Amino acid sequence: MEQDIIRAEQKKEETNEEQNFRDAFKSSMFQTTPNSTLFTNLLKAIERDFLGAVQKKIDSLKKVYFLPTTRGRNREWFIDEQNSEDIQIVRDFSSIYLENHLPIQNFINFWIGKGEVNESGKNQQKGFKIGKELSVFRDETIGLTKIFLVNFDGTKTPLVDLGYGVSQLLPIIMKIATIAQKHERIYEYNFNHQEGYYERETIYFSPSTLLIEEPEANLHPSLQAKMAELFIDAASRFNIQFLIETHSEYLIYKFQEYIGKKIVSPNDVKMYYFNHPNDVMEGTKDKYISHVQIGEDGSIDYEKYFGKGFFDEQTNLKLSLLNIQPAVLTINGIIFNFTISLHL
Repeated sequence: MEQDIIRAEQKKEETNEEQNFRDAFKSSMFQTTPNSTLFTNLLKAIERDFLGAVQKKIDSLKKVYFLPTTRGRNREWFIDEQNSEDIQIVRDFSSIYLENHLPIQNFINFWIGKGEVNESGKNQQKGFKIGKELSVFRDETIGLTKIFLVNFDGTKTPLVDLGYGVSQLLPIIMKIATIAQKHERIYEYNFNHQEGYYERETIYFSPSTLLIEEPEANLHPSLQAKMAELFIDAASRFNIQFLIETHSEYLIYKFQEYIGKKIVSPNDVKMYYFNHPNDVMEGTKDKYISHVQIGEDGSIDYEKYFGKGFFDEQTNLKLSLLNIQPAVLTINGIIFNFTISLHL
């Protein structure tokens, strides 16, 4: 490459400065022979960059976490020796001193609480409205943990006394908190030499990934939609990428809404639908896995990407009800009952 540059330069009219530059490339330092310094340094640089890229990829695998469908059980005490997924989540969460991690504490309290925000001059409640905060009792000597929900009136309720849906939701929030704490980084600057400390600091989070199976399990449809907002907020705050396996149309609808409102870019949400093998064999679907394209306005061609019984099931049931329920018509005070028959 260096030799090609020199040959090209020789064909042009050169100034003294260009001549000196060309002569410099004739030195042994810039010769690209197998034994030259340039060639040797180039190989070392390639090797160093390649090994660095491989190491980063290996390190990234250590930042991938997983939550199964069954995340919580109705336990009063979590015993370390039992070593199940829900116990590990509670044990990790109990090790966080939330008062020392205000961004994480604010996130937890926002989502388990009312999550009040002001949008367009109106106060909106984004949170799940479960309670005020979480309280942890931990006995390290015997390896026991107990989690309480602090209610809005200040009383405490053990997790075992909460509904099953809440017991599935809280582990997701606690897992996000433990991942955030693990990847929290502090950048300090403006060292005060007289006092011997850094005057200011900023907190950031190194990237991580959380895989979740069916986050909507046992949740009311309105709370399923809020899960999308929870994930968007956590991704923004803590630099967490979420891989979500879901059957919830409400969760998808909420992502579409946020894309349509320009809060989230369609490039930030990738959606894949797994078609039934029979649909592929029968030719109704081209691929087993479809990459669902989301428009700038949040629109999706449901018929193109989704199989039967997903988004179309709700519409079919509504039409079926219209087909069997009598309609009521009032004319001049006289009530007429009749049945509407729809044939599609």
